[in-house]
Amino acid sequence: MGKRNRNVILMEDTQLEEPPTHRWMTLPQIKELMKHDNLVNMDTRTVLSCIPYVLLGDEGDVPFKNKLYFNKTASSLDRQTIVNIYKQINDYKMFQKGKTERIPLFGLKDWKMEKGEFYHTKGYPFKLIFCNIAIEGREVTEWRQPLFAATGIATFGLICCDDEGMLKFLVRIKPEVGCFDGVEIGPTIQEEAGSIGQEDCVSRLFWSRLKSNTGVLSDVLLSEEGGRFYQEQNRNVIISIKKDELPAIPEGYVWSDYGTLNILTQINNCLNIQLRNLLSILEI
Repeated sequence: MGKRNRNVILMEDTQLEEPPTHRWMTLPQIKELMKHDNLVNMDTRTVLSCIPYVLLGDEGDVPFKNKLYFNKTASSLDRQTIVNIYKQINDYKMFQKGKTERIPLFGLKDWKMEKGEFYHTKGYPFKLIFCNIAIEGREVTEWRQPLFAATGIATFGLICCDDEGMLKFLVRIKPEVGCFDGVEIGPTIQEEAGSIGQEDCVSRLFWSRLKSNTGVLSDVLLSEEGGRFYQEQNRNVIISIKKDELPAIPEGYVWSDYGTLNILTQINNCLNIQLRNLLSILEI
């Protein structure tokens, strides 16, 4: 709860020597590896999503094969979109009064400890397991800790469209329990395994297109395991539609160009990890 990580990208004038554990790779090479399930880890993906492409210009590698899309989004930052996004974020922070309370572990309703696992008796996207861990190459080589083990596969989806030559993405202002600021910008769809998401015209269109495999630009399983998570993998999907297929969007959603999202990634606690992961695999 309230955890934050610092993502740092350094540019060196000279290429550092490769130690046995590291390799120099180009961005297109890494993006090609991202097309394979569970190959590029979460830490690499979230750092790559922070590359400030629109500040670097059109030199070098950019996440678009269609350079017209990139040139337009880099030169035409939509300030009104930022205003709209922050209005919804600020409204949530001002008017939604959340409360955090500590309670005994065994005081949780419908949760039970059995055979070394702490699980929900009526089904939940995760359970708590306890592991003895041994690893080489760290300051501590053995320890015991609890891990969150996924009980299914979550789906994170991003809808995009061509809006008069500008590639735009449908994002959602997403409140989350334990989020440092209470609310961040998330992808179009963010549904944990077994959960019933918000039923609206957006989700219906997304699931219909995914089922029929229409307009699917990317569909890959990405691992979130490591640190506190055990063998967790999530389905990450990017789908292209025509904008007139969603003539009106429900409250909480915002159409944003890539340049705006790329700028907001440079600001603390704006884009959640699910959206950053989807932007990291973007290659249009």
